[in-house]
Amino acid sequence: MLATLGRNLQKLRLDKGLSLSKLAADAGIAKSNLSRLEQGTGNPTIDTIWRLAVQLDVPFGSLVGVLGIFPSKKT
Repeated sequence: MLATLGRNLQKLRLDKGLSLSKLAADAGIAKSNLSRLEQGTGNPTIDTIWRLAVQLDVPFGSLVGVLGIFPSKKT
C-alpha cells in the first residue's frame, strides 16, 4: 500500500504542477515527510493522507487505491 500511495501522490502532485515544498506546506507536513511518502518509505497517519487528499482536491481513495478507479472531485 505504501508504494501505491507514493506513486499516486507523486503523479497527482506533478499533474497539478505542485512542488514538494508547496504541497507539504499546504498540507501542514514537513517536506521530508512528503518526500518519504512519495518514495514509499513513510508511515503516514490517516490524518496526513486526508490532508494531502484535500490539498490535491481528490478523494481519499485515489491516494491509497489504484489510480484511475476513482474520478477526480468536481467543484
